[in-house]
Amino acid sequence: MVGGLCPFCESKGSWRTCQSCHRETFLDGLMALTWYADPAVRRVLTTWKYVGDQAAEEVVRCWIRQKADHLDRWCRDVVIVPVPLHKRKCRARGFDQAQVMAQMVAQEMGGEWANILSRVRFTLPQAQRGGGERMVGDLDDIFEVVGEVPDHIVLCDDVFTSGATMDAAAKCLKDHGAKEVRGLVIAKGSVDHGTGSHVGSPA
Repeated sequence: MVGGLCPFCESKGSWRTCQSCHRETFLDGLMALTWYADPAVRRVLTTWKYVGDQAAEEVVRCWIRQKADHLDRWCRDVVIVPVPLHKRKCRARGFDQAQVMAQMVAQEMGGEWANILSRVRFTLPQAQRGGGERMVGDLDDIFEVVGEVPDHIVLCDDVFTSGATMDAAAKCLKDHGAKEVRGLVIAKGSVDHGTGSHVGSPA
């Protein structure tokens, strides 16, 4: 488990966004199960997303179960919402890993999930963009709301890199009435290097 850090600047404290970063961002906090720097984590997530490997999917489910105590507190009294792929990318892969993850978390936690966001503009993955190109706020028009927005939301995705994509989703939801939007990911890349400077595993 990634210890309590601000998702954007990685200052230590809690899983909440620090006061300084929150002046320019909309995501209220982030829980990550592990660091993306771990080669085993990258391998599992890559084979799951791009190959659709069922064994890799079961590993992800196992990681979620292992962190049930933390997730129960983070996901209590919220609606879990996946950060959706663009339809073009979803067709190419055959599934949306964020939606599958949201379903997993809801099932394991006995919670509720809802598909209330649509991605209306195709963009390159944040991990493929240079550090100077990844800016929070530059993706604010890529989502639209397609359902009723609850007050308290946890956004689900597999990886958090710059935070621009998830923050854009949080902004969209808050613009439509959400009071609190936090994030949950399997793996977090570091602020400086994308793949992460810390090595760890969900176990």
